[in-house]
Amino acid sequence: MIAARPILRLAVAVLLVVFAPLWAVAQGPQRDRVTLRSERSGGRTVIAGEIVDYTGEHLLLRTRAGMAPRSYPADQVVSVETSQTAQHI
Repeated sequence: MIAARPILRLAVAVLLVVFAPLWAVAQGPQRDRVTLRSERSGGRTVIAGEIVDYTGEHLLLRTRAGMAPRSYPADQVVSVETSQTAQHI
């Protein structure tokens, strides 16, 4: 029983090495996170999606593939978090 633990750990490690990259690819592109300030309440909302365009006037964010992006006024954008890939460098 004691000898089985190292084998089990090795098997789990091998599965993680093999399947983790496949799972990451299946998840699709990294999603951006945008924090918006509500005009009415002043509260904050975090929305995840793909930033299509961001200017001094508006931010266009697509939340689902195949759907049209929604526009948010730039003055409501509190923060933006995005992944940097090798293509950005």
